[in-house]
Amino acid sequence: MGIHEWQDACFASVGYKPTPEQWAVHRDDHRKKLICGGFRGGKSHSGAMELVSRCMQGGLYWLVGHDYEATKGEWEHIINFLTKLRMISGRPSSGLDPGLINLVNGGKIITKSAKYPQTLATVAPDGIILCEAAQCDYETYLRLDERIVEKRAWLYMSGTLEYSEDWYSEFYNLWSAPGEEGSSFSLPTWSNRAKFPGGRTDPEMLRIERAINNPDRFQERCGGVPCPPSTRIVKEFTNRIHVNPNIKYDPNYPVEIAVDPGYRNACSVLALQKLGESVIVFDELYKTGLTTTDIVTIITQKPWWSLVNKGTIDIAAKAHHQTEAPIEIWRDKAKISLTCNKVNEEDGIDVLRTYLTPSPITKKPLVTINSKCKGLISEMGGCKSPIDGGGTWKRHPDTNIAIDKNNHSVKALIYWLVETFGYTDRKRVHRKPKTFRMSGDGLQET
Repeated sequence: MGIHEWQDACFASVGYKPTPEQWAVHRDDHRKKLICGGFRGGKSHSGAMELVSRCMQGGLYWLVGHDYEATKGEWEHIINFLTKLRMISGRPSSGLDPGLINLVNGGKIITKSAKYPQTLATVAPDGIILCEAAQCDYETYLRLDERIVEKRAWLYMSGTLEYSEDWYSEFYNLWSAPGEEGSSFSLPTWSNRAKFPGGRTDPEMLRIERAINNPDRFQERCGGVPCPPSTRIVKEFTNRIHVNPNIKYDPNYPVEIAVDPGYRNACSVLALQKLGESVIVFDELYKTGLTTTDIVTIITQKPWWSLVNKGTIDIAAKAHHQTEAPIEIWRDKAKISLTCNKVNEEDGIDVLRTYLTPSPITKKPLVTINSKCKGLISEMGGCKSPIDGGGTWKRHPDTNIAIDKNNHSVKALIYWLVETFGYTDRKRVHRKPKTFRMSGDGLQET
């Protein structure tokens, strides 16, 4: 019996009647599925039935969440469905940390928390549901992607987009195209006709829309459709292309640092290596409330510090604020002279974009970032910020001017790129063309 026949039998036995949107998810044959659900859209319900219909032949299955509590919705539905099917052997564990369901056919369903990565490196499962997936980070997705390789298992991810990690929206858009390794779906709030019989124009749905009073937010919260901010500056960045958790520094090459000092705002120190024209950013310090002396103490204890030979720092580091200037503290305490030069902001952004744009030949960018560099990734729009009040670097919606906020690691990287590679035509830095006028002394630049 094929999976679709198992589904039909299971659905009928427990009285589950999928909506057309849920049917589209269940009938899709991709091994990886991503579901963006509006609140009360039935994502936990359909995720539970996806697993139940697949565990009828035995096997090992995981429910994974950013913490154990995130698996609660699917867990309760699964117990309810399996009880109706008389598939549970013994009593399920009373807690979720971890939870265990033994099946009469020898199968097992186990809950796991992404807070404890070591639990994701055990025996390979036959299938995984990533619950509240949009709240998990990209590294969790990569770990689970590795776990499904051995058994050619399936991975089902569902979550709401509110306060989501940006990689989730990124993959939603990527997998909406045919021919990709996964497929993506929306389960809008109004598709749950049991709760909203009038669908999109249900009176309660229209009331919620008026209350939210923001089309993009309504689409994300209720429509299950990602609406990334149009004001994001570094639009070339994607987790899939630019983030690699496995990149490490090579002890045979020198290390350089890029520094953006700060105290109330975040301070940032990036550790980089230049391999030809390619750049890897393999480590980052991204904190608030640290003095420059604190930062130097932490950085000089890093295992790669002995390889550092030079670096760059924001030109503001020359300023004295009733104490030594940051650039002087680095010189005196870390014994390193950092270069600082003024960089035109828009020209610097253009250089960064060039290094993030994949080569048309290799299909790879010139900058790759380790996934531990959360500050840099969050400022580019790829994850939640590791500090309170942090986030994506944006432009002002009215003036289109870059806002001087959430740009600490990005600025550090820009200063380093410009200092290292400079402004060249090859890097497509777009400057205002020169103009000339005729005078008595001949052509003069205006």
